[in-house]
Amino acid sequence: MLKRVVQIVSAAATGAVLAVLGAGPASAAPYWQEVSVTPTWDCTPYYVHNGTTIPIQFKACVIKNAGDYSQIAVVVKNSTGRAAQIQADLQDRRMSASCYQSTLNTGFTRGCLGTTHHIPRCSNNYGTVTLNVNGIGRSLSTPTAWATCPV
Repeated sequence: MLKRVVQIVSAAATGAVLAVLGAGPASAAPYWQEVSVTPTWDCTPYYVHNGTTIPIQFKACVIKNAGDYSQIAVVVKNSTGRAAQIQADLQDRRMSASCYQSTLNTGFTRGCLGTTHHIPRCSNNYGTVTLNVNGIGRSLSTPTAWATCPV
């Protein structure tokens, strides 16, 4: 009986540690967060959102994680000297997500990520991000992430 209790407690502790460390699929939508673009991120260049008088810069990214998992993201940078209201919609071949409206103050860069999911063997993932700045939308397509394909 004691052995069974130890096994259950051990399994629960392992699950809690994995949840805290971020093992498995990650998803930040609907929340904006600080992001660090790493080599696992494939992004477009920054484009100027020219729909308003506040020229916010944004880029569309696809993130290729270990084991052929992928997610898309939008990264937004404000170096205009004025705050702006941002909101985004993300859509790829397997999911869609919305990022809450938020104030992006000048000097800040924030990102919002879609749901992580597995890319089937020999398949790919790509998507579209739509950034709304002060209610005006502009869209970008992400690069494409490919899953492993045996020869």
